[in-house]
Amino acid sequence: MSELIKASDANICWRCSHTGRVYDVRVRDRYAPTEERSCSSGVAWSLWGRRKGASPEVVFGELLFGRGFTTTEEARIALLQFAKIDSCAWARNMLKAGDSGAQP
Repeated sequence: MSELIKASDANICWRCSHTGRVYDVRVRDRYAPTEERSCSSGVAWSLWGRRKGASPEVVFGELLFGRGFTTTEEARIALLQFAKIDSCAWARNMLKAGDSGAQP
């Protein structure tokens, strides 16, 4: 994997379907004012790790359990995107486990 994005710089964005399910998750290293996706507020206000619930892990959990993904492929894409964040070794480990065919 190429150079990781520092969690403090990560900007997590996504789209919601007409049913409220999540798709098109993207992680970038900076906020784009013209972004048309919904975005996490943690990085925009520099709150990652400074406020309860302000972390990439919490954002992923809210997307997965609070809204759900439109398809399992969109969930995998979200994991690929979160894996670009330095503090998200859990996402990289999940992808690696899935690639090896390992079962929980």
